[in-house]
Amino acid sequence: MISFQVLRVPGFLKRRFEHGEIIFDEKINETSEQFELHPEIIKGILEDFVNNKNDFIRDMTIPLIAEVDRLEKFSKVLVDKIWLIYFNNSSLPFITSDSPVVMYNFIRNSVSYDDNGVGREDTFIYYPLSSKILIKIVPRNFLGGIMKNLNNTLGFLSNADISFINLVNDFQVRHAEKQIFVYPDFMDSLKTISNT
Repeated sequence: MISFQVLRVPGFLKRRFEHGEIIFDEKINETSEQFELHPEIIKGILEDFVNNKNDFIRDMTIPLIAEVDRLEKFSKVLVDKIWLIYFNNSSLPFITSDSPVVMYNFIRNSVSYDDNGVGREDTFIYYPLSSKILIKIVPRNFLGGIMKNLNNTLGFLSNADISFINLVNDFQVRHAEKQIFVYPDFMDSLKTISNT
């Protein structure tokens, strides 16, 4: 599920579409060179194809995110990491967004896709499943591997852990594309997060 979530978020898809545009344009140029024709002549011959470039790229890209081999590859990388499950007993719930799987580069303090990746050793992954449950995935060798004994454990959070919960919520706010999901009673806490 996490693998699919990483691949389906708007930011990831946007980058895939941009990459698709580059490949599309390269192929048009290669085709014109192969037939020794000016690129505009090739574009004229392939007018419908070129005019519907974005539709073509989307139609070619979307099936890739559900490709079984790709999901299995991501899953194998994730299985080799340390999984921590947190149950939130505090008065502050986890929030989530339209891009709920957040990769956080702890060296660069960044949630940018440019600084993160599922297989990177400097990336933590945070995935709030609900207002009460969070999955945190850390590299197996983080801190010299001293966290290995915590793999697949359940930790309970209380009001003493509000700073950690705020941090995770801040990641959601920073990583969201357009929407953040929070209980109406906690809108004020969202304003506090977005000001930090």
